[in-house]
Amino acid sequence: RGGHFFYHAKIINHADTSVNLDCWVGVTLPNGTPFGPLKLYEDITFPASDSVTFSNLRQHVRQAAPLGDYQYIGYIGDYPTVYDSSYFPFTVTADVVDGGDAWFLEGWDRLGGLPPVAEVVGNHPNPFNAVTVIKYQLPAVGYVKLEVYNTLGQRVVTLVNSKQQAGYRSVIWDGSKVSSGLYFYRLTAGDYTETRRMMLVK
Repeated sequence: RGGHFFYHAKIINHADTSVNLDCWVGVTLPNGTPFGPLKLYEDITFPASDSVTFSNLRQHVRQAAPLGDYQYIGYIGDYPTVYDSSYFPFTVTADVVDGGDAWFLEGWDRLGGLPPVAEVVGNHPNPFNAVTVIKYQLPAVGYVKLEVYNTLGQRVVTLVNSKQQAGYRSVIWDGSKVSSGLYFYRLTAGDYTETRRMMLVK
């Protein structure tokens, strides 16, 4: 009991207009009893025909959580009215030393508002083999270009070349078809340009 696990979440707005909704997570205990919300974010704006992806969300499991099989459920709607939900199972099998007194979720605090500036957050893992996730943030809607270059200055791939809404973004680069070595990725968003390095090791 205790411990933690990581997961990724993607929220998609299929409508052609932006919507404001609540987002929350909860669990179903081994005895079938629902418990939560573990975390609730209210009145979040989701841009039209767009998606927001959050990577490496970290859910801490309460030290006193009963042993057994759980369902971890993400909800979206007008709390407590559910419009849509998704879940995955997990199992608490034994005591661990890093348990806390509460269920605590790290990583979704970004839903509380838009980023103040354009910025490359970084890529993870780095070094990597052969897939890495590049994260960046946009304070306003605009055209974005994200490109990968080799050490000769040659463009290897263009990962993004489109208009994007403000928010926190992540893009996967699969380097399985290129050779090991040092690569650079460059983000251009309006007047902002930044280049970072990453190491592909096979």
